[in-house]
Amino acid sequence: MRVVKNFIQSGKIDDLIVYNHRGQKCARRIGKSSVPPSPAQLAQRKRMASAVIFYQAMKEVGIVPYWEEAAKGQKASGYNLQVGANILVFGEDGAIGDVSKLQITPELLPLPDEFLVHEANGFWQLQWLNPLYLPGAADDDVLHLLLMRDGETFDPQRIDSGSACRRDGNAFFSIPEASRDYCHLFAFFCSRTGWKCTKSRYFNLNYLKSHNYGQV
Repeated sequence: MRVVKNFIQSGKIDDLIVYNHRGQKCARRIGKSSVPPSPAQLAQRKRMASAVIFYQAMKEVGIVPYWEEAAKGQKASGYNLQVGANILVFGEDGAIGDVSKLQITPELLPLPDEFLVHEANGFWQLQWLNPLYLPGAADDDVLHLLLMRDGETFDPQRIDSGSACRRDGNAFFSIPEASRDYCHLFAFFCSRTGWKCTKSRYFNLNYLKSHNYGQV
């Protein structure tokens, strides 16, 4: 193992594996082994591969800076925190076991209470309770909405929340025509400045449609 300083992110580069070890970026050469991997090792590799694909998908929609904010003062990187928070959501085959357990964002701000989502006339309404005082919360924290579909590539999409803020207590939004088959919705609030956010709250839109009620 040798310490390296010129690599930005962990991963595979030619015949080297770059990774974080006790706060330092290190590299080791890939060696060939005559011992075949065990079923547990193969399962872990599939989980890891899926978790990294998920990380890259979140990077494409601007989620990574929030994890980097969460990593400040820690030995782990934002990449490590995000992958570590989600790797066990993936099964031995690399598929997601329970989408609701995905952690889209780190918990840096408190989440409002009692969320409710329902559809009416082609529009969706998200409602929440905003307690008078939540440590660290600001009335102008902005609501963010993220759609995701089933499948191996996730293909997350941001959707317009109408500039709704924490103090509003509700937001109306619509699903773009090109994203009608996206059934997984994640809602979270972010500070208007900086990179602090709440953890995400999950809703299955297909389930809500079929049962004709919201989810608290």
